[in-house]
Amino acid sequence: MLRHGRALVHLTAERGCAREKGMRIVVDHELCEGNAVCMKVCPEVFTVDDDDQAQVLVDKPSEDLRSKIEAAVRRCPRQALAIVVE
Repeated sequence: MLRHGRALVHLTAERGCAREKGMRIVVDHELCEGNAVCMKVCPEVFTVDDDDQAQVLVDKPSEDLRSKIEAAVRRCPRQALAIVVE
């Protein structure tokens, strides 16, 4: 289970559900400091813009990127990222 801001994501119990329904990544721009940790961990999905804010490059990333996305969410120093199961 990961807690990021107001979002609570169960990464183990809901994994099967997430695969069926898809996932979306949310950036809390009030928390983001542009440390670029997410971009270093998963450059396929994250970038940091000129305003030092993380941006999501892929609206609904493929399941094969899940482990890298989860690592980026966990490693965010400001906990500004969340995975939303749709």
